[in-house]
Amino acid sequence: MNALGKMRPIERLLVWGCLVACGFLIGLTAAVEPAVALFVVLGLLALPWAIRNVHVVVLLIAIYTPFEEFILKWMPTSLASALRFAPEALILLLLMWLLLQNMGRGIPWKKTPIDLPVVLFLLLSAFSAAAGDVPIPVWILGIREFARYIILYYLVVNAELTDRFAKLLTVALLVAATAEASIGLLQAVLGNRFSLFLAPEEVTVGSVVVRQGFTQILSGGTRIFGTLGRYSRFGFFLALFCLLGLGLYLALRTRLGSRKTLAFVAFASLMGAAMVLSFSRTSWLALYVGGLIALLASGRKRILFLALVIPLLAAVLMLSWVALEDWSVARTEEASVAERFTATFSPDYISVLLTRGRLFILAKVSPIVLRDYTWLGLGPGTIGSMATGGGTNSPGLFPDYSHEDWLDVTDVGRTASLRFLHDVGWVAILAQVGVLGLAAYLWIIVELVRTSLYCLRRCDDRFVKGLSLGYLAFVTAIIVGNFSTFVLSLRAVSMYLWLFGGILTTYWIRLRAGDTYSLASPVRGDHEGLDSSSRLTVVGS
Repeated sequence: MNALGKMRPIERLLVWGCLVACGFLIGLTAAVEPAVALFVVLGLLALPWAIRNVHVVVLLIAIYTPFEEFILKWMPTSLASALRFAPEALILLLLMWLLLQNMGRGIPWKKTPIDLPVVLFLLLSAFSAAAGDVPIPVWILGIREFARYIILYYLVVNAELTDRFAKLLTVALLVAATAEASIGLLQAVLGNRFSLFLAPEEVTVGSVVVRQGFTQILSGGTRIFGTLGRYSRFGFFLALFCLLGLGLYLALRTRLGSRKTLAFVAFASLMGAAMVLSFSRTSWLALYVGGLIALLASGRKRILFLALVIPLLAAVLMLSWVALEDWSVARTEEASVAERFTATFSPDYISVLLTRGRLFILAKVSPIVLRDYTWLGLGPGTIGSMATGGGTNSPGLFPDYSHEDWLDVTDVGRTASLRFLHDVGWVAILAQVGVLGLAAYLWIIVELVRTSLYCLRRCDDRFVKGLSLGYLAFVTAIIVGNFSTFVLSLRAVSMYLWLFGGILTTYWIRLRAGDTYSLASPVRGDHEGLDSSSRLTVVGS
């Protein structure tokens, strides 16, 4: 209490407000779910430590996320439900405390390139919810699905994380991705029994089952999924970190010793093998397109030409060797990698895509949305969302507010036609918030790309250039993948989109201000090949 007397009035108000809010939270939790109350109390007791060690909290959450499904599998149902929301709640609490603390100290809000489009997107989503008579919980859960970690972006930017931390975080996550790939490869070796051990349980929130357990095809050596629950999520997660590693390698290659070069080769080999065995065609395509962008941005024209020509020739030869009329063969346990790839071009598969699959959603459903719900969509969360279950395999938390019946899709039948709406992420966003909301969201993505390009061109630090290059390819892969899978709704994708976006925006802020020392850590010599000086250098300054 003596410490409170030494604080400014606004700081005392913040402390008392926090205590009251914590007391209310504990009381509410104890009344609704007593089993979770102890977890909440322990979490609040650890909050002062978390406030003083934001960088450690960010690092732990980033490493924890890809292994979350497997960890929660062994938790009691009530505790697992709470833990699913805990990382986001903790990030939000830390951001609120940090901003209020900075306000009390007179530290201004750090302006970022995405501020205006984020505000615009939130306003448009609110207008969309009002126009569609969408309740506030449905609205929040609807946009949360693909925008939840924007709060992490702002936490990273306003916490002033150091250059040393950015390097530590990047290396730690590359190691985590390697561990994930290794677990997946063990599935190919140990078989279905190990796969069943890794398989996630049903996801229950309160008394509602929002995901129906394990739907993965067990195919004895292929369609491996690690701890991410499904092969497509596993493959896409690995693709993103392959691209991040590629960007770093292209920027650092001239300064790497033989041991580190070998480490990069081993990393690429392990990740590549796991990606092939994932059988995720979306991941293969996203990795390929992202890799081309990385080569183009790095000026590696000769390798870019080879990367364009060799895979094209290989695909033509493969299509001429493998005759596959029935695309369902590629879904069986006996299917080879070649059959999985060539099935994409089989007449049966293309017919399915056009009549009730993802191409049907793009060609038939999106025009209906544009025609009938042009500007604001049907409302956040009402369709193509886990909130209401519309367009997904989930019953949803608020099924009564699904607007699935509002779409006049009769070609094949509404249920069959809309089954893939949630997989076509861009159409799912369009259906929820309309053209205006989608345009605002794309504006955010464009600003992230522009931030990475600015850091790539204006900073002379090789690590920053590599991170920028990898992130540019990273975002490209997400843009491509979101046409086939709603990757922006996946925790182990969206978290890293905003996390690395926040780190690069921190560099962007410093470079724009001409402050070349603020992010750098003291180093010895070449800092083991990561950078050649103890400061950032602004090109042309």
